[in-house]
Amino acid sequence: MQRITCFQAWLQGWLQATARRNAMDDYRCIQEIGVGAHATVNLAVALSCDHVIALKMIPLSTADPCTP
Repeated sequence: MQRITCFQAWLQGWLQATARRNAMDDYRCIQEIGVGAHATVNLAVALSCDHVIALKMIPLSTADPCTP
C-alpha cells in the first residue's frame, strides 16, 4: 500500500504538469497502469475518475520516484 500511495502522489503531480485541455480525447479514466523500472508490473491504482490518466504508457523507468 505504501508504494501505491507514493505512486499516486507522483501520478497526480505528473498529471498536473502534463494535462492539456485541448487533448482530452487522448485521455480517459483507468484503474490500472504499468509500473516498473525494467519490467511492467500491473498495479491496481485506486484513483477516482475525477483524475485524468493518460491512455498512452507513461515512461516510468526514470521518472517513478517509488522505484528503488
